[in-house]
Amino acid sequence: MRETPRHRADPMHQRSSKHPGRADPRWLAAYRKLAVPILRKLWPVSFEGAGNLPDHNGYLLVGNHSGLGVVESVAFTEAWLTHVGEHRPLAAMAHSALMRAPWFGQLLRSVGAVEATREGAAWARSSGAAVLLFPGGDHEAMRPMWRARRVDFGNHRGWIRLARELGLTVVPLAITGSHVTVPNLGASRRLAWLSGIRFAGLHRIPFPVLSIAAAVASLRLTRRRSLATRIGTGVAAYAVAVLVPIVPAKIGYHVLPPLTEAELAMDDDQVYERVTRSIEAVLRRGGLG
Repeated sequence: MRETPRHRADPMHQRSSKHPGRADPRWLAAYRKLAVPILRKLWPVSFEGAGNLPDHNGYLLVGNHSGLGVVESVAFTEAWLTHVGEHRPLAAMAHSALMRAPWFGQLLRSVGAVEATREGAAWARSSGAAVLLFPGGDHEAMRPMWRARRVDFGNHRGWIRLARELGLTVVPLAITGSHVTVPNLGASRRLAWLSGIRFAGLHRIPFPVLSIAAAVASLRLTRRRSLATRIGTGVAAYAVAVLVPIVPAKIGYHVLPPLTEAELAMDDDQVYERVTRSIEAVLRRGGLG
């Protein structure tokens, strides 16, 4: 792909990793030592369809999102390295608000992530890495767990134009099992506005069961304190528990056949339908996402 001014890659400006799709060796060693044993015990992974990956790195892996994206994101590294290998770099695209976060942004860069922008994708592409994207973002990741059979990209179609602009092959990815790991009852855009968290780039506040229980317990334990103290500790307890997975489950990653050039050339509605339906077919035939 010829790099244009619009897509010129400047990792420092974009807050993306300097080495898209390639994890820092020190981080990788710590991940394998600390996280992998826990994952294998509580959230073992399976990986199907590696043969559906193109024999080049110019592709866009498009997946569904569940369970606030916590376990499925952490476990994906283990699944990819085990079943695909480090020789196939894959750069995950992360929300700009996360890439800006002081500690979390550095963590994302350590795993080779790029900012979820066209420039971020172009930087990954020019660095020789494939790209992983969850079009549904927090909208889909925070959907109620009883909607697990439904793929909900929130009608976002920018990824279709992105694939065409950068000449990427679109490969659907169905993720199953992660919806139960962080039981969630839904999310609110209104609370995000009222709380001010919207101005940090977060569009919704989720309602995980554990967070609700933690907030209620905090209010009961501090019932003799001032109202300000009770509210403060309740909010803190809620926030701390948001991303804590509490239910063990098997996480499945299913790489599906890529779209052909003719399919990607169809209108946006048809491409959107083709990808979401192929993922939903996996969710409905046994596994859930």
